Amino acid sequence: MELKKNPNVDVSKDRTIYRALGFASVLVFTFIMFSFTFFEKEKRRMAVKILSDDAETVVNTQHNVPPPPPPPPPVLTVVENTEEETAEIQSTEFEEKQVITAPVITEPLVEKPVEIIDNKIYEGELEKKVDFKGGEEALGEFLSENLVYPEAARANEITGVIMVTFVIERNGTISNIKTNGKGNKDLENEAIAVIKKTNGMWIPGEYKKKPVRSICRIPITFEIYEDDW
Repeated sequence: MELKKNPNVDVSKDRTIYRALGFASVLVFTFIMFSFTFFEKEKRRMAVKILSDDAETVVNTQHNVPPPPPPPPPVLTVVENTEEETAEIQSTEFEEKQVITAPVITEPLVEKPVEIIDNKIYEGELEKKVDFKGGEEALGEFLSENLVYPEAARANEITGVIMVTFVIERNGTISNIKTNGKGNKDLENEAIAVIKKTNGMWIPGEYKKKPVRSICRIPITFEIYEDDW
């Protein structure tokens, strides 16, 4: 059975109309879409412009800032006491322990008179003359026992008196022994030697009741007797 088209239901004849309607719909839709997009852009621009003008009052500038780190724990430092601080502490402790005692009354110091050493060598103005321990007799015995006649002077039969001068110190010693230099040298040397043996055997002279230095002169006699031959 062959199918035949009904001319009343054939839509191909209205194709041009439907196509025009389709283009018209597309144009309307396109226009609406472009209009909507333009409106949104303008709206966004206005919003941005307002925010930029009133940024200080409108824009929320709050940020999530992390809290500051906690402060480090305090560090204890040990400071050694210096010598000055130690001295101050010691002095303070000493002051606290001080005991107030009654004042001690001391007698005024009396200056002792300075003893003036008299180095003057006295001779004639002595209040007490020098003396040999034991007296003149003891001195004569000492000289006769200790005097040695020089062999050369004895062989040549040389005799004479030698005057010996010396100083007796405050402690009884002797110094500055000498002769006049006018006699025989051997006899003078022997006279000086025998006087040196009397060192420390003298009592010093006194002046104003004090021992002083004084000059002493003793003649030493060299004589040859017949018994000596």
